[in-house]
Amino acid sequence: MSVERGRDWGGTGPLPEGAVIVSTNAELRSVVADARRAGRDPPVVGLRGGDLWRTLGGREPDHVYVDQVTLATVDIGS
Repeated sequence: MSVERGRDWGGTGPLPEGAVIVSTNAELRSVVADARRAGRDPPVVGLRGGDLWRTLGGREPDHVYVDQVTLATVDIGS
């Protein structure tokens, strides 16, 4: 999916059960790297901080939303 001005690029919904919560770029990188080393797809990740969190419009890093979160698929490359 490509992001275009004025077009929806994600949605909202509950945080999926079993999502891994990360607060920094380093934590996110570690979760993805661990999954790749194990030959698994990365898990669903809840962001509480970091560059991607800010890019996606993150606010209030001390609050973990679970009932209504922004849901977006991100291509992390290979």
